Amino acid sequence: MAEKNYKEAAKVFRNPLQRGTAYYLNGDFNEAAVAFGQEGSVKALYNRANALLMQGKYDNAISSYKQALSLKPHWLEARENLALARARKEKMKPPDDDAGGTGGKLGADEIVFDKRANKESNNTQEQVAGGEQLSDQEMRAMWLRRIETKPADFLRAKFLYQNAAAKQLQE
Repeated sequence: MAEKNYKEAAKVFRNPLQRGTAYYLNGDFNEAAVAFGQEGSVKALYNRANALLMQGKYDNAISSYKQALSLKPHWLEARENLALARARKEKMKPPDDDAGGTGGKLGADEIVFDKRANKESNNTQEQVAGGEQLSDQEMRAMWLRRIETKPADFLRAKFLYQNAAAKQLQE
């Protein structure tokens, strides 16, 4: 840990709090949540909630913050993070609009063929006006862009995520 080699430190630690902290600092939020979940202390519940929040698992994070607050009701940081988790969950909800009862999923408005396309081109794809259906990951990214947060907090989370993703690709 002193050398900031958090991944190796996580492999060495036997204590779930230490192992979870090492995973968290390495940006391995899923592994951190699992490690923190192995202990029922108020600190472990709080840290687990933080790891879940970083993964976008807002309902689970809210539940874990509530459990921590049931054990330590006046914990200011836990209350603030619970409010943050609720706010992010609210921001992630699709807007309340008339989606025609399709559960918020809309198809294309119409299919438009471009008759002006260059006939010499081999590109014969249809163009769809209106847009394509987004994957869960794309939808999450779109909603996360709308979340208001301090740039330093956002960049820290982004770099940790990118670092974890790069390390996962190397393995």
